[in-house]
Amino acid sequence: MKYNTQNAKIASITEETLVLGIDVGSATHYVRAFDWRNYEFSDKPLAFSNDEAGFLTFMAYSTLSNYGVYTKVDCITSMVSPEGKELYQEPKQGTVYERNAAIEMTDIMRDVIKNGTAAGMNWNRVSDLPAAGKTGTTNDDTNGWFCGYTAPYTVAAWVGKDDNTTVSDLYGTYNPIYIWKDVMLALTEGYEGDNEIFEAEVEETQANEDGEIWTVVGSGANVRDGASSSSNVVFALPGGTEVEVVEYGEDWSKVLIDGKTYYIYSPLLTR
Repeated sequence: MKYNTQNAKIASITEETLVLGIDVGSATHYVRAFDWRNYEFSDKPLAFSNDEAGFLTFMAYSTLSNYGVYTKVDCITSMVSPEGKELYQEPKQGTVYERNAAIEMTDIMRDVIKNGTAAGMNWNRVSDLPAAGKTGTTNDDTNGWFCGYTAPYTVAAWVGKDDNTTVSDLYGTYNPIYIWKDVMLALTEGYEGDNEIFEAEVEETQANEDGEIWTVVGSGANVRDGASSSSNVVFALPGGTEVEVVEYGEDWSKVLIDGKTYYIYSPLLTR
């Protein structure tokens, strides 16, 4: 897959929807889609290691590896009361990527490890597990990272200084990829499970019949007065809201709400 083809596919997948946080997309859209309404961005030190961008990006990649289904992260497996009652509840889940988008993006980033900026770690020589990921370096060389995943695990590796100053000879294509490689090799040693996300095929979709009921995914979607990102936002619908789609389009869908027609970005709707 050639680089220009990758860029075209990335643009088609990420425009106006939930996106990755490194080279493409909007962190604002990302936060909204995950319903982190109270999350505040800042310029604090360690901004990419234990803070907003690193965590947001990690969660985006983890979600891709799960066919676009986001699961709130915790480190708890069980919590039992003194009486023996199980108190722990599984984290919330929600679809924030379309399944096909997750499969296509995985295919694009798999090529990053095979032939792209992360090829230098020679992952395919040391492991039989397929992997996908993306390198990144900030313009002022204060942060370098690599985020990637195999079927069972997602790992983000960050390199930088605790005072957020420039690091000499820092590249996402060098330091972080080897950290990621060592960690992932240790985690996946002996893994014998499936690699479904890497073997899945994009499913053909068909336009719905007029009047079909669709559901808003994630934490919500903007309702606009026109079929473009430059049109006015009239109001927003929370995730889970059912809407009547009177005309489905690959990019924008015309919906009927309270007797009036509006437009919603199609990847934010699911049947």
